[in-house]
Amino acid sequence: MRIESWNATQSIRLKCPAKVNLFLDLLGKRPDGYHEISTVLCPINLWDEITIENRRDGVIELKLVLPQDADLSDPAWQIPADSSNLVVKAAERVRDVLRRLDGNKGGDSNGPFGCTIELRKQIPAAAGLGGGSSNAAAVVIGCMQLWSTWNRTLADQVCQQLGSDVNFFLGDAEQIGLMLASGRGEKTRLIPYQPALKMWLLHPPEGCSTRDVYAKVTQVGSLSKTEEFLATCQTGQESKIGAAMFNALQLPATQINGWINKQLELLAECGCPHRLMSGSGSSCFAITPMEGSFEQLKAQANQIGVNRVYEVDAWYGQSIERQLTGFADESCS
Repeated sequence: MRIESWNATQSIRLKCPAKVNLFLDLLGKRPDGYHEISTVLCPINLWDEITIENRRDGVIELKLVLPQDADLSDPAWQIPADSSNLVVKAAERVRDVLRRLDGNKGGDSNGPFGCTIELRKQIPAAAGLGGGSSNAAAVVIGCMQLWSTWNRTLADQVCQQLGSDVNFFLGDAEQIGLMLASGRGEKTRLIPYQPALKMWLLHPPEGCSTRDVYAKVTQVGSLSKTEEFLATCQTGQESKIGAAMFNALQLPATQINGWINKQLELLAECGCPHRLMSGSGSSCFAITPMEGSFEQLKAQANQIGVNRVYEVDAWYGQSIERQLTGFADESCS
């Protein structure tokens, strides 16, 4: 998450990164019906932008802005603009928590806690790129800052309630970067390595339902190779990291979405030996080859009907706390 501008009482503007899963293993079925996972997530510089403006009437309003060329029949842009959107749920959850805290202090427990959220989308939906989770984390951060003060413990609690990947986008108290996520994805730990990874990323005209992909899972690992992958990340060598990438959901996803194999085959044809599906799909990515043409990849992808083709980098940034302190320091200078 990157704070672009901040007025302590009026508005806050944040850029929300996408992510890819460099490693994802399934370790068994949990009593609550979810799978126990072990995954390494990497933020990338593909951004949505959120502006949150404070309002005094207690209303939470969402304004959704899609890319100019967005085809509304494309699942990538079939994003709700009403209260079912996760960003609205995030704002409502923060409001409920702050009202309860306010009430316990003897204050006005009814508000105001309202805002207008403008969400400018670039990260496609149903892609395995975490766009919705990133947006939700941004709203938790922004609303807490506008309505109260930043509180990491409270933010972590709210994000855990919203979804599995949301906590990842908070980073930790120092940095935003590579993270190891466990449980159902809500338990996160920053990995203290920052390999300079360049990637080619594709997203086809058909998304993947996370529920449907997990329903196709028939086997889970008994012994995760997570620690081996983390040791590879420590080397910082793209080729070694690429060779160690793994996603246990890739095979199940290919059974319900034919675009997965099409993308992986295209990346192979364009000289990428290290390629993988991200999350539960349907996006696929590759560590950029030493020799290869992005323009060639883009042209060939367009020919087979894949029009979303990105050249991205791993992105590492300051924690929210450090960014907010920076803005406070600037305002005093």
